[in-house]
Amino acid sequence: LSFPSSEWEQALALVAAALASSVEMDAHVATRAIDALGQGGHWEKALEQLRGVIADSVESSDMLCAAAMAACEESGDWPKVLQLLDTMCSVGPAPETRSGKAAMRACV
Repeated sequence: LSFPSSEWEQALALVAAALASSVEMDAHVATRAIDALGQGGHWEKALEQLRGVIADSVESSDMLCAAAMAACEESGDWPKVLQLLDTMCSVGPAPETRSGKAAMRACV
């Protein structure tokens, strides 16, 4: 499932429709939605999506968190990226390659 960055509103609508029809949200679908939001310059909505996904018991992953970090990075909000990295270190999931690279890119 892939969403072009110019169609972030449609990406969210598709995710909402999937949830309304009892389609199980997984980390891959959530990651694509967060990617689309970030590429559309909507990092706040990307973080809301991340919080919502985690609240809905979708297992958080390095890939999911890295997508949220990339959304913040694209807006130039490197402090938010470091905050996400800190949260990952303290409560999980453990940072891996994707989130580590996203954090480094944000600080360069």
